[in-house]
Amino acid sequence: MPGWGNNVSIEHEIDGKMVVSNYSHLHVINATTGATVKAGTKI
Repeated sequence: MPGWGNNVSIEHEIDGKMVVSNYSHLHVINATTGATVKAGTKI
C-alpha cells in the first residue's frame, strides 16, 4: 500500500465475522505470507 511503508495484514475472526487488521510503518517484517500467528508473535 503506497505511503504505508512495510505493511502486514492479518485475517482473523471476531464473533463469527472475518476481520482484517493492518499493521503499517514497520521497521522490518518478521512474518511470512501464509504464516499462522497468535497473540505475542512478532510480525
